[in-house]
Amino acid sequence: MSTYHFEPMKLSHMPEIMEALRSAYKPELYEEQHVLEKILSLWPRGCWVLVNSEYKSDSNASPRSKVVAYLMCHPFKKEDCPAENNSTKHGELPTPKAGQPLPSFDSKTWTYYVHDVCVHKELRGSNLGTGVQLFLLAVRLAQELQFPDMYLTAVQGAESFWSRVGMKQMKAQDEAAQKRLDSYPGGGVFMKAPLDEIISSCEGMMTKLKCPRIPVKNWEYSNEEKQVEKAKAVESPAPAKEEIQVEKPVVQETAAVQPVPVVQIAATS
Repeated sequence: MSTYHFEPMKLSHMPEIMEALRSAYKPELYEEQHVLEKILSLWPRGCWVLVNSEYKSDSNASPRSKVVAYLMCHPFKKEDCPAENNSTKHGELPTPKAGQPLPSFDSKTWTYYVHDVCVHKELRGSNLGTGVQLFLLAVRLAQELQFPDMYLTAVQGAESFWSRVGMKQMKAQDEAAQKRLDSYPGGGVFMKAPLDEIISSCEGMMTKLKCPRIPVKNWEYSNEEKQVEKAKAVESPAPAKEEIQVEKPVVQETAAVQPVPVVQIAATS
């Protein structure tokens, strides 16, 4: 049985999330913890971690659970894509209130944006296909909201990897968008692809690598659990960095989209 599984992100995971982030990125690309906590509080449905339930720091250590990778993704206004480096501009997300289902989105105005796919350097060469499986999880979350495609900003030369999983480079739509790309140290590369093309590319890589499917725990959406996490964030706020203006936009009817294959991800209870 695999010692790895995906589960919803919690605030208690943050120390190990930050450890994974610092192991994977150059110092100039480190994201501040309060930014990640802000995204978690606004759109917890798109925040997941990969846990090794039998992690050992050395051969003599007792096994324990440890976060070794994470995913953060969420709906985002197309006019704000690509996102600015270290951006906290997520206040327009219509976070559902307690007891409400996930909202619908007009795909002409909104898209699904992959904020971060981060894998701890300890997993390099593990043959888990962690980055691919995290990306397939993001696709499944985008399908849940009936988005036809996904966007991301590649940094640190990662566009070659993203190209292999179906993403295609795009030009910035205007000067403001280019400035946001230029805000990333070394520059960012704006990328986009339809979900069906992403699925085809990712499944091809999974077959080639012969990776075992990592199970997903607690997949079913629970608005009640989300509110508990949000409450914890309010009780233990991060140091204030800047004022976030939260708006409550009118959510439009979801635009009709072409169906794409449903991502097959192993699930556990």
